[in-house]
Amino acid sequence: MHMTFQENLRFYRINAGYRQAKDFAAAIGVNYSTYMAYENQGKEPKYETLLRIAEALNVSIDTLLGFPGADRYEEFKRLVIAAGYPVEERNDGFVILSVSHTELKFEFQCKMEFCYWAGKTLEKLDKDITAIKSAYIDRAVSELFNLEK
Repeated sequence: MHMTFQENLRFYRINAGYRQAKDFAAAIGVNYSTYMAYENQGKEPKYETLLRIAEALNVSIDTLLGFPGADRYEEFKRLVIAAGYPVEERNDGFVILSVSHTELKFEFQCKMEFCYWAGKTLEKLDKDITAIKSAYIDRAVSELFNLEK
């Protein structure tokens, strides 16, 4: 089941640390009543506003709009399982992540929350990989110039 723009907007706003909608409206430069119409009345923002919302929430526009291609649950689930952590899906929508051979479990309230966590985790990895790639390039350039001397 894919969530609506309204549901996604509220979910990602809260996960970005904006517990109060009026704080988020101020952060993106939108009148509070206009913003509340986005969350509660089905009003759609202009493209420029949608860009500001996505940037402020650090999510793609596709994710905000709920496009099926933006749902990466199965991909993230496979990665977590491949890393050795069982994932259980309960009938009430909760997703349970367990640490093998322990009693430790973490409950995500829905697949979307699980995807948010996994996506943030992979963003950190991307930053680390970028730093590693830069270091390798730096070393390769140094070696290149040492070979030419």
